[in-house]
Amino acid sequence: MKKSAYFKVIVTVTVLVAFLLMNILAKIQVELGSDKIVVKGIFTQTEVEYDDIQEIELIGDLNYGTRLGISTFMIVSGTYTNKEFGTYKLMAYRNIDKHIIVKYNNKIMVFNQNSIESTGKLYQELVAQID
Repeated sequence: MKKSAYFKVIVTVTVLVAFLLMNILAKIQVELGSDKIVVKGIFTQTEVEYDDIQEIELIGDLNYGTRLGISTFMIVSGTYTNKEFGTYKLMAYRNIDKHIIVKYNNKIMVFNQNSIESTGKLYQELVAQID
């Protein structure tokens, strides 16, 4: 085999392994600190001071819209645009039909957890933090 053929095989295998690992290991992490919430997705992170939060809402299914970010079999993460919110930050599990919407400083962040129950619990914890 020629060097260029080996190179193509190595690049292809590397990309496939990276894609598989991203789908298997990717998760949405949320930290409720004493003064802010930090939400981490794939290649994106948003921090919001509790004092800057204007509104919090728990909603059902959501049309994500178009993206500038990452979309795997399990997770969507990045900057998205839809008719309802305009441009917003999204870090969510695809198959979970509950989302937490945080409106702050005229911006919007949408996220969830890996189950409807844990998303609802996190919503209640966040509401308690800002009350």
